[in-house]
Amino acid sequence: MIKFSGKLSFQIILIVTIVLSIVFVIPNIPNSYGHAFVEKSDPAQGQSLATQPSKIDVYFSDLVDIRYSQLKVLNSSGNEVQQKDLHYINNDQSTLSVSLPSGLKDGIYTITTKVLDQTDGHVTKDGIVFAIGQAIPQNLSSLTTSNNYQEVSIPEAIARFPALVGQVMVVGISFATLWLWGPISRIPWLGNSLTETRTRIDTNMLKLAVIGSIIILSSGIAMIAVQAYSINAGILDAISTKFGSIWIIRMIASSVLFGLSFTMYHRIKKSNTIPPKSHVLGLFGIGLVVLATTSLISHGAATGKILPLILDFIHNVVASLWIGGVIYIAFIFMPKIKQLVDQNISVPTLSILIPRFSTITITILGAIAITGPFLLYSLENNLALTLASTYGKILIVKLSLAASMIALGAYNQMIIHKQAFNTTKILVSKSITAERTYESKTILSKFSKTTRIESIIGLALIASVAVLVDSGVPSSEFQNQLQSIQQQNVFALATPDNTIPNNALTETKFVENGSRVVLTINPFSTGNNDFKISFLDSNKNPIDMKSVQLRLMQVDKVIGPITINAQQVSTGVFSANTAFGFPGHWNARVEGVQNKENSLNLVASYDDLLVKPNLDSLAVNIKEFKTPGNNSLPFYPVYDNSRNVVWVGDSAINSSRIFEFDLNKAKFIEHKIDGINIVSAIVLDSGNNVWYTDPISKSLGNYNPNDDSNHIYKIPTQGIISGITIDSSDNIWLIDATSNEVLKFDPSVKNFTSINLGNGSQPLGITIDKSTGQVWIAEGIGKIASIDPNNSKINEYTPTKNKVTLATPTGIISDPETGNIYVSEHDGYAVSVFSPLLKTFKKYTLDSHGLPLGMVFDNYHNLWVAQHTLDKIVVMDTRTGQFREFNIPSTNSFVQWITADSQGNIIMAEQQAHKLGIITTSVNSALTQENPQVNQTNNLPAGIPRLGFSYAEVVAPSIAGLLIVVAFFYSKNITDLKNSIRQVKKNTS
Repeated sequence: MIKFSGKLSFQIILIVTIVLSIVFVIPNIPNSYGHAFVEKSDPAQGQSLATQPSKIDVYFSDLVDIRYSQLKVLNSSGNEVQQKDLHYINNDQSTLSVSLPSGLKDGIYTITTKVLDQTDGHVTKDGIVFAIGQAIPQNLSSLTTSNNYQEVSIPEAIARFPALVGQVMVVGISFATLWLWGPISRIPWLGNSLTETRTRIDTNMLKLAVIGSIIILSSGIAMIAVQAYSINAGILDAISTKFGSIWIIRMIASSVLFGLSFTMYHRIKKSNTIPPKSHVLGLFGIGLVVLATTSLISHGAATGKILPLILDFIHNVVASLWIGGVIYIAFIFMPKIKQLVDQNISVPTLSILIPRFSTITITILGAIAITGPFLLYSLENNLALTLASTYGKILIVKLSLAASMIALGAYNQMIIHKQAFNTTKILVSKSITAERTYESKTILSKFSKTTRIESIIGLALIASVAVLVDSGVPSSEFQNQLQSIQQQNVFALATPDNTIPNNALTETKFVENGSRVVLTINPFSTGNNDFKISFLDSNKNPIDMKSVQLRLMQVDKVIGPITINAQQVSTGVFSANTAFGFPGHWNARVEGVQNKENSLNLVASYDDLLVKPNLDSLAVNIKEFKTPGNNSLPFYPVYDNSRNVVWVGDSAINSSRIFEFDLNKAKFIEHKIDGINIVSAIVLDSGNNVWYTDPISKSLGNYNPNDDSNHIYKIPTQGIISGITIDSSDNIWLIDATSNEVLKFDPSVKNFTSINLGNGSQPLGITIDKSTGQVWIAEGIGKIASIDPNNSKINEYTPTKNKVTLATPTGIISDPETGNIYVSEHDGYAVSVFSPLLKTFKKYTLDSHGLPLGMVFDNYHNLWVAQHTLDKIVVMDTRTGQFREFNIPSTNSFVQWITADSQGNIIMAEQQAHKLGIITTSVNSALTQENPQVNQTNNLPAGIPRLGFSYAEVVAPSIAGLLIVVAFFYSKNITDLKNSIRQVKKNTS
């Protein structure tokens, strides 16, 4: 019969307990999504409905906190259409529902969710696409819409990393203190010789425990701050969540930990004695409580079952004992041992220390070999998904770091210990020479270096754990694709037409070794688009590529990335067909894997792609509102975002008023202003006060709508004020078309300064580039001019081609997207675009019967132009130059100036029709069916490898093999420890 000594009981009991737990409970291990991801929805991903639903239901993988969660439904224009009644379904806190209003138009709709997981406090986002009254493209029904932020939450990982380091330090060093000194203290001569050294070691241990406690507390504050930021709420709101409840327990335990370690440190430092074992045990126990709170906000806790939670806790404990123990040896134990002059003490101590620590390390590795795979199984039992996921890639990094630590530990055990043991035998025989002394120092130095390297790798491993804890598990990353596999069949991808029209986007990015990735998007508008991706080397020859992924993210609505697997057309050329669901700014990322072994992936990012609907798909609705009084002449409208109103001056002689049009109530309010005649041009300052000009009385006015106060400043010129604008410092800029002057009014000192443009310039329009501060002037003589506000330097520009000047440039506007300057040529029936970078003009001819004047950009970055002699308004695509005209309902409207509100609606002052017109636009959806992105084989999303074997088929033999290795090294460690103790006991001097 085999008999086990008491020294083996701890390790044997630990391993047997874990094995028995797994054997009996493994059938009940549930799956966990780690964070709250969409499991299903109604309507489902990619579903086409004949009639609109009355509500949207979404089911999540974990409980969500409705107070800090959102569920929005966006139409093809990107506008929200849902009701404001977000609620749980039948009080099930893993669900969300919202009602829809009746009368929704047919088209493509996008459901976006942003939810707070009650368990781990993680904020996740998802997107679901469905259609009403039309077919939906297959590509949209099978897209991955997981967000980078939810796959890996970098802010939360950064906040949690110090917490993990701190708790590993406290738990690991306190356990190492209890564990490592046992056999040394049982050898009287060695224990007595090390009494003073141990006191210094324990003092440093407690000092490090204090530091670790402070790190835990500080990181706790950072964690709740990041949590509050994630849910866009205050700290107290974040604490009120379920995550906050666990956080409170953690902070209490951390505070107790700090108090105990701080008290112990000062007592030991003052008394210069070894701390009582009970106190160290208390430190270790409270550290375990802190570790338990980490597990309570982990992936395992998200299952709601006890086994994954226990497995996670055990996994965290044994990892902390390992890494924390290495930190203890490297930075606390070895520096003091190396200071010992007597090698009769230092080397024998090392010969005992290495196998003593290795026995617990190998036991820990045995526990990790069991708990790790089964914990992963509880999270994801599909090995293919794991390997293809972000979670799996981080896990591989973590395992690689752990393997490096194991390799260093094996070196210490197999090489360093053997050298220390042999040197101890020589020391016992008193055969001490200078050579042996050098060897002793070399052994100590080698072990010190390897443990320091191992501890640094351990910290990197903790960093990978921090990222892993805040990443979504594999199934969540591919959740929408997996769901869509169950809903629909897959069709072949259509090869795009090789003919690329002028309005398509083609952009080249240079990558590794001069290679380039060329992306062409056709027609580059909302709706279906063909994507062509070409990979070329430095000589423009095709690069042989194995696979290519395209990732799209909608920046404005923070949706995506949407992942599409491109199909190969020819060598180095891939294509995909997918849709931009609605207009706005998008980012595209191409990731290509080369066929050539050991070659780098080719990755190119195309940022800030402005996607907008084709003008042919724009539907326009114009509503007109009669201004008060039949003799009013609305002239210059300006939108006030703070109040959601439009200010418009009345240019009728002696009207002395400004109209305020409330866009919410669709009503006018009249503001009478004493001391003025008419109101023409208007601007708003940063305080939302109205600045206006009265060209008859030659006045600049400042009206405060809050208290009806008004201040009038006499303009120091006698000409005609033809334009007004305002800079970022609230300085007012005016132009005088008669005296050819530009006037700058500083409200802080109430003073005008003048800049003369030169004789005959006739300034008719003025604007400011908000990004550069440059002032731009449209000069009636056929030029445009820029003024540097810092030194008043003037530069004039005119087209050089055919030496033709601009035909009465009147309106002028700066493009906030490109910095280009748009000029309306009043008598040229055209709009010209000037590039300040290239110093070039480009002309777009409009209707020959209109006189273009005021301009404004809408939310699609189309340019709207007033044509005041026509009852039409024109919209131009700034990218292609294409334009469309829309009829204004009233005759003799005489629209000169226009503006846009925050929704991109166009507001025009119909001067002679005595009306204010509001133009709203929508998009006619015309998406087609194409492009599945699902790999039907083995029911896996595209891009997921087909391995031909299951998780269990790999893990089961791997665990068995690891346990055999663990058993072998465990037996060797026990033997080495016994031999070392026996050898050291021989030296009784």
